[in-house]
Amino acid sequence: MAIFDELGERITEAGKTVLQKTRDTTESVRLKALIREEERKIRQQYEAMGALYAEIHGNDPEYRFAEAMSNVRASTARIAEYRAQITALQGAEECPYCGAAVPPDGQFCTVCGKKLGTTVQEESASAYCPKCGAAVKSDAVFCKSCGEKL
Repeated sequence: MAIFDELGERITEAGKTVLQKTRDTTESVRLKALIREEERKIRQQYEAMGALYAEIHGNDPEYRFAEAMSNVRASTARIAEYRAQITALQGAEECPYCGAAVPPDGQFCTVCGKKLGTTVQEESASAYCPKCGAAVKSDAVFCKSCGEKL
């Protein structure tokens, strides 16, 4: 019986060791996740600080930031150019307020909500929708803006 008792004690000790290693590993994984989260927060703060610096000193940066600010301005200009190309490819127009692509016959920007100026179509239109007031062609059956039957 002593052999079985000794075997039982060894199994119990081995189980305790495995359990403790599992707990340690779990705690290590939890702590590493917390570290990653704090590092993410730090990166966000650095990004916010950089954006704030660019906003405040963008036109007159300290000499150590001059090249970076020049690169940011160049990239911003390229982004605007690419967006204009996308807008043209989609047959859309650019909102004069926020730069978003809007349908050529839209009355309001879908991004900023501002009313868009009159278009050549509206100036030459001879009829208006009774529901929404959009300019429509005199031979139109439905309003292009709200779908109302004319």
